[in-house]
Amino acid sequence: VSNDQSANLVFPDSLSEGLWPFSYDNGARVHSNSWGDDSPEYTIDAREADEFTYDHDDFLIIVAAGNTGPNPGTMGSPATAKNIIAVGASENHP
Repeated sequence: VSNDQSANLVFPDSLSEGLWPFSYDNGARVHSNSWGDDSPEYTIDAREADEFTYDHDDFLIIVAAGNTGPNPGTMGSPATAKNIIAVGASENHP
């Protein structure tokens, strides 16, 4: 993740080539990500998470399950990946 000098947070085009290898190469073995897509599909981000954890079986990716509500189909990618842990909550109390 880098800053493009405009106050925007910029993710690399490929998470499996830009985000996770940087952390892995610097000694991290757990990567927590509190972001995701609204798409409940198995997207390229989910596939890259699966591929990276398959290739690096000592690396754990944790992601937010989604923020679009308690209804079916609201878990977003990359939480749709199969080799990661998706964390969510069932209710929000004030």
